[in-house]
Order: sequence, then structure tokens, then C-alpha cells
Amino acid sequence: MLDTREAPGGAQLVERFRRLFGLFTLAMSACIVVQILDVAPRLWPGAALAACGLAAWAHAMQRWGDRSLLVDVTVFVPLAATGILFDNHLYLFPLLFVTAFQRGFHATARRAYVLALVSVVVWELARAQVGEVPRPGTAVALGVMLVVATSFARVVRRTAERSDRAARREHRLLQSVVALTHVSDPSDIFEEVARTGVDLTEIPGAIAVVWEAADDEFRAVASTRGNRGNGVQAAVLPGQVLRVFELGRPVVLDGQVARELQHVGESTPFYPAYVMVPLPRAERPRAAVLLYCPDHPDDDLLELLHRFAVEVGLAEERVVLLSKLAAREARLSSIINHSSDVIALLDQVGCITMVNPAGEQRFGHRNEDVLGRSVFELVHPEDRESVQEAMRGIFTAESVEIACRFRTASGEWRDVESQMTARDGGGFVLNARDVTERKALEAEIVHRAFHDPLTGLANRALFFDRLQHAVERSKRTHVPVAVLMIDLDDFKPVNDTYGHQVGDALLVEVARRLETTVRQIDTPARIGGDEFAVLIEEAADLGELALLAERLHEQLRLPAQVGSVSLTMSASVGGATSTFGETHDNLMRRADEALYSVKYSGKDRVRLVGPDDLRLLADAAAPVADGTVSR
Repeated sequence: MLDTREAPGGAQLVERFRRLFGLFTLAMSACIVVQILDVAPRLWPGAALAACGLAAWAHAMQRWGDRSLLVDVTVFVPLAATGILFDNHLYLFPLLFVTAFQRGFHATARRAYVLALVSVVVWELARAQVGEVPRPGTAVALGVMLVVATSFARVVRRTAERSDRAARREHRLLQSVVALTHVSDPSDIFEEVARTGVDLTEIPGAIAVVWEAADDEFRAVASTRGNRGNGVQAAVLPGQVLRVFELGRPVVLDGQVARELQHVGESTPFYPAYVMVPLPRAERPRAAVLLYCPDHPDDDLLELLHRFAVEVGLAEERVVLLSKLAAREARLSSIINHSSDVIALLDQVGCITMVNPAGEQRFGHRNEDVLGRSVFELVHPEDRESVQEAMRGIFTAESVEIACRFRTASGEWRDVESQMTARDGGGFVLNARDVTERKALEAEIVHRAFHDPLTGLANRALFFDRLQHAVERSKRTHVPVAVLMIDLDDFKPVNDTYGHQVGDALLVEVARRLETTVRQIDTPARIGGDEFAVLIEEAADLGELALLAERLHEQLRLPAQVGSVSLTMSASVGGATSTFGETHDNLMRRADEALYSVKYSGKDRVRLVGPDDLRLLADAAAPVADGTVSR
């Protein structure tokens, strides 16, 4: 993690030293003037001129620094002349000391040392010319102290410059890392890497080229010079270059390798130093930054470049992950938007926060109209409790299936099958499918499987199924059931005379009369052809059963108008009531026997068989000798 706090500037420290020793220079100049006036009052004009010259020199050094060689040389003359006036040069040591510090902070190292030593040599030579005896010990001591003072100033200056350079580099590195966090295109990463690599060197004229391997060929993908050149085969690269990838750290290539790289990728002039920085990559092709440096880099640069390479690797991983995530989100969004199912996101209380376009297509509600609304506003009131129960219990299971009805924008209720899943962080995912048509089709298939397609009555399969359940229920309740078998008399001549279309219409009319005559709990059915049956539930009262059979018989004897054809029909009715423990097959057999006995004894009559095989009269509810119901 990079430290974003600004480091204290070394230049500020150097500037404080400069100002301090500038003040010392002025103070020492004043002191020397006073001493000169005390030793030789006649020389006070020269002393004042020397003091003004030193003050002007101190100000010039403050303002122009090492660019003011002329100023430094000019002030050397009065300074040397001043030293000649003193018998003991140690009196001049404070002035020389602060002057050496000034040079050390401002001038180049060579000029600072030269002027310090030349000052002593000139003074000694000048004293020898005026006949005074040189003092080698004093001169050596003074020269050593001046060199030490100059060296100390140079160390402070270099340390400050190194601190400032490190602070600038840290700041530039931080800027690059921040810029990399906003990059989403790999090519932009390479351009930023090239620019930052040159900026971190702080070497004027440096060039950065980013190389990436592709099919055993290295190609320049970014360059600060603009011309990226052509690809280079990995086989022609020096071995040390390839070993840098194995090392994984920045390396300053030696001179021989640098010469071999002179024309790699692009024709470049020879540079004194080539720095290769491999980028850390696990699965992607190898890549590196090559820095062409007109001057040799400092030691701190390599460690900084290694840190930068690590940050670049993290940025590349982030871009790759973002690219994969974007592709995944795009696929997911495409699936959601093109899904025929309604996919919605709900919050913890069931309010809709997102719904895909299928919601509007299926139910007609615009997305902006349903967002923020509770899903229970769209659920049928009778189904809301089951949906709420599912939402409460969903956290104990991965998902819950819900069947309910949804209201459309037009107010229609649609059958919906939904799967609800808990979301990470709260809320729910609702995946709903409109199954109205499917359920209608299933109901249609079931209805056709158990109902007569012509009359709509129960067919033989449904009739026998209900009969079996009714008989089983009768065994538990001890309440008998009954079966009435009905056969139309002389129906075949109707088909032969008027055609099957009239015959079918007559069968439909018979079915309608059966449905309107029997009770709702009873089941009328078409067994086949012109044969019908009625399942009578709770037939404990045989008298009422006989009256019901007679009403059916009377209804079927009424004339029927089929289009322009008026038909008179009759029917034979036979029935039986169940006995305790009797099977439904046996009950059906006895009802069939009662019907056939009517058919063979004259038709158009009703015959019922009771539990004890007694014949009941329908009109008087009294038995007769032959067991038939007379009219």
C-alpha cells in the first residue's frame, strides 16, 4: 500500500541552510571589516568595499546558485585580498567556513573544492610575495577544514536531493497507481506504464518501450517515442534478456547486451544503460518494460521500478477480472432480458426492485409502474397467504416453488408457477412463468380423457371411476348408492332416416335433459352409442329414487325439435341400488340386467332393483307382481 502523505521536502532543509549560512556570511563580513578598521584604519574604504562585495556575493549565491560562476569568481578577489591583511589566517576561518558551506550548497562539487583550496594557496603565495614567512601547518589545517566544510555541505545537499527525488517518485508512482485503477483497456495500461517508467528515471532523454510476447515474437505495444517498430523473434534476443523473466526483478543490462539490443525492435542510438523491468504475469504472455537511459540509473530506481511492476501486475489482473465480470454480466443480462420467464428482484418485504422485459410482455405492466410496489398487489387475494408463507420459510431451503395467480394490467388473472430464492445480502429472486395456457390445455386434455366429446357428459372411464369411489365410500357410511342405466328406444332408425347429424343433435338434447333433471351431486354419463347412465349418490330412500327415475323417463319421452325435424322418442330405464359389501362391478351388472329386462319386455318403461331384489312401482311407489313399473 502506498503512503499518500507528502514527505517533508529536502529542498526546504537545504534552503534553510543556505539562508542560515548567508546570514553568517554577512555577519562574518561585518566582523572582518571591524577588525580591519581596528588594525589599519587607513584601509576602511577597502574594508567597506570588501564587505559590500561579500554581501553581494552571498545574495547572488542565494538567488542564482551554481549558475553564478562569474559571481563566485569575482568575489574571490576581495576575499583573497582580505586574507592578506591578517597575519593569522585562522582569524578568517569563520568567514571561510561559511563561504565554503555556501559553495557546497550552491556550486558544483568540483568548483566548491577548487575554490576552497585555491583560496588558501593564493593567500600563502601572496604572503610570500610581501616577504612574510609562510605557515604551512596553518594553511594545511585551514585547507582541510574548508574541504571538510564543503564535503559536509555536499552530503547534506545530496541527501536532500535524494529525499526530494524519492518524494517525487513516490508521488509519481501514486499518480500512476491511481490512474491504473481507472483503466479498463489493456492498451491504456501499457501507455501509462511507458510514461511512468520514463518519469521515474528522472533522466532527460530516456525512452520507454513496452514489449509483449505473442507466438514466440515480442512486439512493442507502447512507446514514449511514438515509433514502436517491428516485432522481434524471441530466438534472436540475448540470453540475459530472457533470463530476466525468470528472475522477475528489474535488471540493468550490461554493455554487451545493450549493444545487442541497439537495433531490437527499432533503430535506436546506443544508450549507456538499458533497464529491463519484467511485468509479473501468471497466465498471460510475457511482457516487460525496456528503458533506454542516457545516464546510469541510481540504485533506488530499480527497487521503485520493481514496486511499480507489482502494481502494474495487480492492475492487469483487475482489468482481466473486470473483463470477465463484464462478459459474465453481459451474458447474464442477455439471458435475463431475452428470457421468456419473468425474473424479478424483491427486497426483504417483497417490494419489486427489478423486473426483466418479459414482465411487461407477459402481464402488461410497465416496469416503471411496478418498481417499488409490493408483489402482493399483483397476487390473487386467495393466494397471498401461501406466498407469504413461502417467503417466511425460504431461508430453510435453497428455493421454494409457488403456484399462484397474477393480475395483468387489464385485470385478468393468470396462473403462474414461480420459484423463489433468497438473495445474498437480503431480498428474494422471483422466477415466474405464465402457465395459464398450459393449464387450460391440461384441463382440456383431462376433460377429453374423461368426458364424451359429443355431449360433454362423463364418459365410461370417468363414470366407472366415480362409481368405484362412491361404492367404497358407501361401505364406510352405510348409505347405499344407485345406478340408472338408460337406453334410447329405436334410435337407429333416426340415424338411418335423418342422418347422423340429426342423431348426434338428439343425443346432445338427451344429455341436456339428463343434466337438468338429476341433482348436482349425481353424475350423468354417456356409456356408448345411445346408452346413458346416472350415478345416484346417497340413494337410501328407494321411493325418492323411483320418483327420480320416473322424472327422467318422462323428460326423455317429450318430443325433441332438431332443426326442422320434430322427433318423438322414448327410453328404457333400469336401475339398481347397492347392498353392503357389494362391488361396483356387481352393482353395474345388476343395473344392466334391470335395463335388459325392460328392453325385452316391451321397452319405454322403468325397472328398479332394490337391495333385496324387490320391484318398485314408480307411480305409487308400491311393488307389483312382475316387478316392473307400469304407466
